[in-house]
Amino acid sequence: MRKTIVAALLCVNLVLLGLLLLLSSPQAVQAQGFGGVDYIMVPGKIRDSVHAVYILDVNSQALVAIYVDKTSKDLTLIAKRNVKGDFQ
Repeated sequence: MRKTIVAALLCVNLVLLGLLLLLSSPQAVQAQGFGGVDYIMVPGKIRDSVHAVYILDVNSQALVAIYVDKTSKDLTLIAKRNVKGDFQ
């Protein structure tokens, strides 16, 4: 009799666990931002075989142009400009 009760309780627990796993929905997650930092990146061509990326930091209003040096495989700064006065 005792073995029957233990077996029945075990079956009930397994059914309840299965229902819990089946019916529980995953929690929605949101990606965390970078604290209000806004960047605009635009690709552009400098010469025939050299491409650059222009990066505008909207908060500090700075424009940076960089390219990848294929020999050293490093990012190389072309120029940096403060564009605060350009937006007024």
